[in-house]
Amino acid sequence: MLFGISRDDCMKHAEFRDKEGIGIELLSDMEGVVCKQYGVWQAKEVDGHRKFGVCRSTFIIDRRGIIRHALYNVNYKGHALEVLRLVKELNS
Repeated sequence: MLFGISRDDCMKHAEFRDKEGIGIELLSDMEGVVCKQYGVWQAKEVDGHRKFGVCRSTFIIDRRGIIRHALYNVNYKGHALEVLRLVKELNS
């Protein structure tokens, strides 16, 4: 199963999905509970000020619900291929 999650509300997700043609399910975590549990709600320094935001991350979770890979600060370029390689390794 593949899905995305962010702090945006469902309406923003729908707009983003439609604009970008994304075919995966997008979940909303407006209160940030899941973001904090997975350690992606992080402090960043912007123009000398400390601000919190979501660190773009990918988690590969096996069928038993165990996190097998946690990838933080991901760059979208080449990321899908890296994730596919890691998933294939789990299944071999």
